[in-house]
Amino acid sequence: IAFQLAVAGVSAGSLYALIAIAIVLPFKASGVLHFGQGEVVMLGAYVALALTMMGLPYPVVLLGVVVAGAAVGLLIERVFIRPIVRAPEFTIVIATFAVGLLIKSLISLRFGEAPASIEGPLGTEPIILSTLRINPNALWVLVATSLVTVAIIGFFRHSRLGQAMRAVSINVEAARLMGIKVVTAYRLSWALSAAIAALAGLLVAPLVG
Repeated sequence: IAFQLAVAGVSAGSLYALIAIAIVLPFKASGVLHFGQGEVVMLGAYVALALTMMGLPYPVVLLGVVVAGAAVGLLIERVFIRPIVRAPEFTIVIATFAVGLLIKSLISLRFGEAPASIEGPLGTEPIILSTLRINPNALWVLVATSLVTVAIIGFFRHSRLGQAMRAVSINVEAARLMGIKVVTAYRLSWALSAAIAALAGLLVAPLVG
């Protein structure tokens, strides 16, 4: 029982860690703390639901969720954040809350208030190992979160674009003087952030509905 609880606990912690990464990325790049990120997670779950209802296989659903999340991140940055990025902090906070409310309202109009659920790629039958019964969705969360974390670390350490984003997060003016396109780094940070948040929504949906 202790092992089963440990798997469930680490799985939940992995989801929180994934969402935390999604919150930190745009904050480090542009200094904006996105208070609507929870709704982006929810949007990822509902995009997955819509694609699943179309009968698409899970790999296609996963790709669709990530691409849709990235597109939403670019849209948020361009329409809501960039015009007010130099505004007082309180204005930006209200703007990000408004983004979250907008996403929530649009989803409510399309899907209503009834709860919905989707299946994970490993099904719903528990994985039985001797006396252990492991939730396959919790196991998939652990695997997916580990892969995403390794990919993000590799991206920021070894790719030129990732290193450029790190430079922008450390010193914007110095990065600009070195020829780094700061606006591009901002866009990418918001796209990557929303893509990760949407993926977290896809991962959590089979667990909680």
